[in-house]
Amino acid sequence: MHSTTQLNYHYCHSILRFKHSTIRDLLGMSKLSCIVMQRSTRFFRFHSYNKLQNQNANFL
Repeated sequence: MHSTTQLNYHYCHSILRFKHSTIRDLLGMSKLSCIVMQRSTRFFRFHSYNKLQNQNANFL
């Protein structure tokens, strides 16, 4: 009887820990993807701005 409760406790505990780490990983991933997105948009904005400037220069 005692061993079953202990087993259940360990099982629940590991699931909780697993959930927690998964959530933390997901949060970390989303934070990382946010940073990547910001950087890439900045990069693309910069690039398109340069392209626009070049087009304007060619037009003039």
